[in-house]
Amino acid sequence: MVSLDIVLTKHKPNSTYVELKLKGETKMQNKLDLDEVCNIADKVYWNIIDDLGIESKCVEEDKSTGGTRNTDYGRELYYLIEDSVKDAINYKEEGEEDDDE
Repeated sequence: MVSLDIVLTKHKPNSTYVELKLKGETKMQNKLDLDEVCNIADKVYWNIIDDLGIESKCVEEDKSTGGTRNTDYGRELYYLIEDSVKDAINYKEEGEEDDDE
């Protein structure tokens, strides 16, 4: 069994440290597909912005669609989380070689 622990530490009013820890298997290359990685990243992203109350800093109204979109800050935060999830599970893009081999 594998679990993913998310540790969120607020260092300063405008600085937060996100740490993802994988427990269980140490070599788990591509047990999740990219859609599953993105779903995890999306859930973590929304939990973080809700918990820290930074939605207005991360999400803005998109008048062209009538919905919302991420701000530059929000996109940066999302991709940081997505990359952290990929690193935690040793995710490799198709054709990308493992550093350990």
